[in-house]
Amino acid sequence: MEVETIDCDVCGAKISDFENDLFHHSGKLNGKQSAHIHLCSKCESDLRPPFFDFDAALEKKRSRELVTLILKTAGAYDEWLMSNRRGSSFSTFVNEFGFDGENSSAIFAKVEETRKDLLSRCIG
Repeated sequence: MEVETIDCDVCGAKISDFENDLFHHSGKLNGKQSAHIHLCSKCESDLRPPFFDFDAALEKKRSRELVTLILKTAGAYDEWLMSNRRGSSFSTFVNEFGFDGENSSAIFAKVEETRKDLLSRCIG
């Protein structure tokens, strides 16, 4: 019975241990962009291709989305408070302004912190 192998795209070594000796990457190799590059463990170790941390990238994206939500909400809430001549409270934020997102108490705290910080910087 013949053992199935895959060639390392860098050195040409035959890879038969797919669990421990086969590494998949995407990138540019031999002048061509490829979404599926096979490396043996030796080339993986020698080249040390960059590792893309998807968890960190997703966390950064979520953090940026949260910052955007807080900034937009703070601006809209402050404008609403001024237009409706209302004082700020968590109850007003949720029941009157109508914020109904997840973690409303944490968002309210950040919105208030943002409003106060910006108002103190702009108005003094």
